Amino acid sequence: MNKRDFSLLTKMVSGKAGVSIQVLPPAIKEWKCDPARKVIWYPEQYFYSDEDMGISIHECGHIRFSGLSKISEEDLKNFLKKEKKVIGLEDFWGLVNSLEDIRIEALMSKVYLGARYYFKHTCLRYFNLIKFSEAR
Repeated sequence: MNKRDFSLLTKMVSGKAGVSIQVLPPAIKEWKCDPARKVIWYPEQYFYSDEDMGISIHECGHIRFSGLSKISEEDLKNFLKKEKKVIGLEDFWGLVNSLEDIRIEALMSKVYLGARYYFKHTCLRYFNLIKFSEAR
């Protein structure tokens, strides 16, 4: 989709989620997120895929529904030490975040009915199950 359409769609979704989505200067090529300020920044491009839209909806969901950003690394280390878990912090966090991804995508699908379509394309591209041209 073109820049204008992407901007309109992200504003619609972000408004429902109570999040601000803003474009970054052309020199910055990666997504950025500030949960405390409820802002997501995306790189400026000439064309945006359904995957890009899925990422924006997903990140809105994290800001709206997830409390994970409030958990400090120190708290996680203390939890793992106290529970005598034989798992590294990065692996534990990856597991927790994966479960949280499922939860927030289900909740965002209730807020924005078109979300499942975009989540599907993001997931398929992420796991390299389809080529970019087939994702349409």
